[in-house]
Amino acid sequence: MENNYEINQDLNNQNSNEIEELVNIPKKQERPKVIEIQTRSTIFSYFLGAMVIFGICFVCFLFVFQILLTQIGVHGYSMQPTINSQAQGENGDEKTDTVFYIDRNSYSYKDIVIIKEGKTTSGDEKLIKRVIAVPGQTITFKSLTTSLTSNEIPYEIYIDGKKLEESYIKDQNTYFKRYSTLDVQYPFFKTILNALKSENSIINGNPNEYSFTLGKNEYFVMGDNRNDSVDSRYFGPVKESEILGKVVLHIEYDDSLLKAIFKNIFATCLLY
Repeated sequence: MENNYEINQDLNNQNSNEIEELVNIPKKQERPKVIEIQTRSTIFSYFLGAMVIFGICFVCFLFVFQILLTQIGVHGYSMQPTINSQAQGENGDEKTDTVFYIDRNSYSYKDIVIIKEGKTTSGDEKLIKRVIAVPGQTITFKSLTTSLTSNEIPYEIYIDGKKLEESYIKDQNTYFKRYSTLDVQYPFFKTILNALKSENSIINGNPNEYSFTLGKNEYFVMGDNRNDSVDSRYFGPVKESEILGKVVLHIEYDDSLLKAIFKNIFATCLLY
């Protein structure tokens, strides 16, 4: 019995020692958290790197910009107030704007485009106008007067039967001059004028109206300054082949190219 007691005592002592050893095992130490502190020099290096990347991108942009786009100076008053808002002089050739345009395969309503020489009676200058109607659309001019004495015939424009609302034009009240030498110079204008004259008989099925549908690849263009613009109302629709391109950048008088680019980027961001 004594031997058994001694054996049990030894086992108990051994178990106690093992438990103490387990209890005294040091816990695994956690790795201290490392807080990265950015010094001024680090922040400056990041900023410098970003500026270098921006500079490279900007130079590449200007390089491509000069290759793809064509620059042209604008004169005259036909696109006011959108373009040449500060123009002065008899022919509007002082304090004028500059635009850049790019060739396109097709054009949309409200696009400002550059048109080849030869559309006006002078025939030696490019034109800048806004697209009002595109191929396949029907344009209707409706007279707003029945007076036989007024020299001016106010009118409204309808595209596919819907009245054209334009916030960008200089004068909301637009008119044709009843007695004008332009009807001799431009047969298309003479046709419209004859249709709108209140004393005339019915033309195209309705009195005091003139309607027509644009053919394939035909566009109807007008200046934003409607009462001081020779455009499709006079020389008729223009063909796509007669359009040199769409204006994609407008540089106002006294603005730099860089400022105009940032203005354009900012305006684009506001749209989205």
